[in-house]
Amino acid sequence: MEHIDFPGDFPSFETMMSVLKKVFEKSWKVDLDIEDINLWLCNFTGTFFDTEDERRLALWMLCNFTYYNDAEINHLCSVLFKKFTHTLVKAEASFYTIFVRRPDLAQTASYSRHLSLQRNLTLLFA
Repeated sequence: MEHIDFPGDFPSFETMMSVLKKVFEKSWKVDLDIEDINLWLCNFTGTFFDTEDERRLALWMLCNFTYYNDAEINHLCSVLFKKFTHTLVKAEASFYTIFVRRPDLAQTASYSRHLSLQRNLTLLFA
């Protein structure tokens, strides 16, 4: 098979395995070990490039993979929901202030873009 010419500063197989072991233990918090990585690497059989080159490239991609565990996903969704509801409540309050309490403000040029946004939000969430 064809050989890949890796750059001189490309990490070695051993370096990447060491990094992944630390990442699994500290960041991903999943129960994987070196044997699991080796089993996964057996999927790369040299179909396109030399077997060792394919495995080294696959290992490099795995080192650069961003994994989010369940706790991180739950936190992300919670933050997004809070920001969304905050924006929605703020838009509703602003709409109420402009059109109900101070209709004279609705006529000024400085509020024209703001009103356009408010109308769009109102139509979107009505």
